[in-house]
Amino acid sequence: MKSSEFADRDREIFDLMGAGIYQRGYCVLENALPACLAHELESFSRRVSLEKFERAGIGRASHYEKNDAIRKDAICWISDDSAAGCAGRSVCKNT
Repeated sequence: MKSSEFADRDREIFDLMGAGIYQRGYCVLENALPACLAHELESFSRRVSLEKFERAGIGRASHYEKNDAIRKDAICWISDDSAAGCAGRSVCKNT
């Protein structure tokens, strides 16, 4: 696929996401990610230790806070040194 084809597909996907979130508050898109990236993300999620997850917060820099009334979830950042991070970088380079 040429980079312009990726860009067109990305635009279409983001338009569909925006419309779904605006209309329903959420969006589910089948096959929105390239298969190789979806596979690496699934594999990463099955292998990652729960200890890697941190309580999520809101805001940035000096406005960052953890507030259970707003967010009670936990997050785990995917770094560039993981297979999932490399797959994401590879997909982004092709767009």
